[in-house]
Amino acid sequence: MSYDDDLGAPVWDDGNESSNLDSHNELAKTFASLHAIDQEDQVKTDEEVDSEYQQEPWSNESGERKTPVAEKKDLMMSLAPQEDPLAGIAAPDATQPEEIGESLFGGAIKSPLEVVENDAEKSSLSSQPSVVSPSRKSHARPKKLFSSVRQRRRPLTEAQKADMFEDPLASNATNDKNDDEFVEESLDYESAPGKDKVDLLQQMDGPLFRISPRKSLSSTPSVKRVMGEEPVIGTRPEAAPVLDKFEPPSNKYTIEVVDPLKIGDLTFAHVEYTIWTRSENLNPSEVRVQRRYRDFRWLYRQLQNNHWGKIIPPPPEKQAVGRFRDDFVEGRRFQMERMLVKIAQDRELQDDEDFIMFLQSQNFSQDSKVRENLTGSNASSDSNDISEIHISLIELLGSEDASSVMRNGGLDESQKGFMNISFASLPKYVESDAYFVEQRHAVETLEEQLKQLCKSLEIVDTQTNDLASVMEEFSNTIKSLEELEVSKKGSETLNNFAEVHMRIKESLQRSTMQESLTLGVTIDEYMRSLASVRAIFNQRSKLGYFSVVLENDLLKKRAQLDRNSHKGPSDKVDALTKDLQVLQERHSKIKKQLQEVGDRIRRELRKHEHEKIVDFRNSIEIFLESSIETQKECIELWETFYQNNL
Repeated sequence: MSYDDDLGAPVWDDGNESSNLDSHNELAKTFASLHAIDQEDQVKTDEEVDSEYQQEPWSNESGERKTPVAEKKDLMMSLAPQEDPLAGIAAPDATQPEEIGESLFGGAIKSPLEVVENDAEKSSLSSQPSVVSPSRKSHARPKKLFSSVRQRRRPLTEAQKADMFEDPLASNATNDKNDDEFVEESLDYESAPGKDKVDLLQQMDGPLFRISPRKSLSSTPSVKRVMGEEPVIGTRPEAAPVLDKFEPPSNKYTIEVVDPLKIGDLTFAHVEYTIWTRSENLNPSEVRVQRRYRDFRWLYRQLQNNHWGKIIPPPPEKQAVGRFRDDFVEGRRFQMERMLVKIAQDRELQDDEDFIMFLQSQNFSQDSKVRENLTGSNASSDSNDISEIHISLIELLGSEDASSVMRNGGLDESQKGFMNISFASLPKYVESDAYFVEQRHAVETLEEQLKQLCKSLEIVDTQTNDLASVMEEFSNTIKSLEELEVSKKGSETLNNFAEVHMRIKESLQRSTMQESLTLGVTIDEYMRSLASVRAIFNQRSKLGYFSVVLENDLLKKRAQLDRNSHKGPSDKVDALTKDLQVLQERHSKIKKQLQEVGDRIRRELRKHEHEKIVDFRNSIEIFLESSIETQKECIELWETFYQNNL
């Protein structure tokens, strides 16, 4: 055997051409027979194939005769067996009707989403059951499980429809349609150069911010009424407050507090202020008097005693430390001037006898004591808390009855005995009107919010001052660089740059002072006026306490009179009867005063709210205008620096 011949032999036996031709002929005959079988299968129908299967069954192992179709299938199965890997987990129910689309979870019956190809097929699918079609994937949109538009069980009434909240951002269908439409816009951004310069100049000269014009308070409805709803006769609407028409402030007086002057030595030093008043109601028409701080507090207590339930403009609070500093003295002078102006503008307080005496009396220390004794106001015994009050028995019961009551120790003297303190509790007045309870709670909440606002304003003031100091330090650093004189142009630019920062620092300081004099003073005055509001609530509570005390005295006096009346007429019975009549008269006076004070408090609260809204809006406008002017000044400084140096 020659290995060289074997190695040189062809791999695929290319030399045996006869065998290759035989194999090619055999394969050609096989494919021709398969092609003929395919043509016969296409001609035959399913019924002919079924009948042929019934007439000539086939078997793999037996020697029975097989049809060409069977032979074809055997050959295909032997070459590539087609086994369904999912045959074992097929649906048990194989007799389901045919469906157009394929469900999401394999079975149309168990699928939670019903798939629909389009709207036209909805009606046909409603009458035909559905089946899973593995040969076709459906990309149709599923139906919603729940509809968001549902009918109410109880339809709304007309009153409820009118009272429903309307979304101010909602628009009608036409507006939505117009918004969705495509609008072809021009992409040509080039315009005439002259027009750009005019627009730029207008923007530079115009304001940075545009403040909306002032709106009238009467034009804004405070209460929403339901359309078609009529008030029931005999009932009082709770949610509709009475809208009073407040008279404009009177300007009969022109008052200024000027020239604060420190008087006395270190131990008895105090500051006196000159009050300059001009008015036709005074004689002479122009008066100058000197008053100290405690005189203003006396005036507040005296007016508080003369007008129960009236919100009196309060004086500034006491301060023991730093009361001689210039900034503190100036702030107190401004606050006391505001107090006198507010009193002079009130049509009820401007004609008060004590107020006129305060403006023109040259011997105020003696005149004030005389007025205090006549009215029983106890105004000189003033405490630091403005909300504390004193009810004068002379104003409450009259001079004759008040003298007898004060000789006996006061109205509540019967409740202060040893036996009462030991074995019984003092009577307490519980406010029965929910309006005053809610208003008192609202005042306390508002006072806390104003305190937080005041703290925030102080933080802003501190940060602004820190920024101004940093500006000054940066400007000094730039000036030190300018002193190096690297070049004349550079030194001049650095000098101007430092000057701009110094000007900005001065502007920030002026802005801080303006904020403290406008918004800060307004918030402080608002907080002190809330203390005066709490004072009128305390007046009502004190009158209510006196009423409860007299009711208890009346019950005891009636019980004592009933015990003694069974014994027959006597001097003791006559005295008890007289005392009972006096107590009834006192109780009726106090109940009348309590009702009048309650009605006045309601009016005063509405008036106070109206006035504070106006004052707060004015201070906010001044604050915004000051801030805008400060920003415009800074912009002008930087523009000038840019034009001259760069």
